[in-house]
Amino acid sequence: MRPRFPVCLTGFPPVPARPGQERKIMTQGGLWSLVSSWEEELLWAWLSGILDGEGTITIRASKGFDSLDMSISMTDKGTLEKVRQIAHLGSIRPKRRKTARNWKPCYRWGVSEGKAAAVLRRCLPYLVTKKRQAEVALEYWDVRKLWRGSRRRPLPPSIKNRRKELRETMRLLNQKGVAR
Repeated sequence: MRPRFPVCLTGFPPVPARPGQERKIMTQGGLWSLVSSWEEELLWAWLSGILDGEGTITIRASKGFDSLDMSISMTDKGTLEKVRQIAHLGSIRPKRRKTARNWKPCYRWGVSEGKAAAVLRRCLPYLVTKKRQAEVALEYWDVRKLWRGSRRRPLPPSIKNRRKELRETMRLLNQKGVAR
């Protein structure tokens, strides 16, 4: 006989939280539910697993500017909706790709810049495969926050070189093919 208690989003019985330690999270039906800090950590661990398997962490450079980007792409839009509910950030959009007639549509959840750094900080303890990419991305974001250049205030060479090194490290970590 199964125990008779409600099951929360994680599938585990709810753990009572102390007042002030719960957080609202949207459930599948669009209703709000209180989640204890223990349940919230389980949800972030789950999100980290999805990021490890299906995600991408990059530092892109274009037209003299660089940006931190993070995304998860897959054909199951419901999973990406849950990712967005947990993170309370990002948007889900159809992913443009060459498709065959019998392929399912693909969707992409993405965040960038400070929002990506915030999500990576929460996921970092649980990441395995992309842990090094997350560490490089967070170091890049910390260096970037130190000095934001402009036309009147150009970046000092030391910061410019460090950002370039981190971009190159990320490019090598994300490189496809046989590890060298």
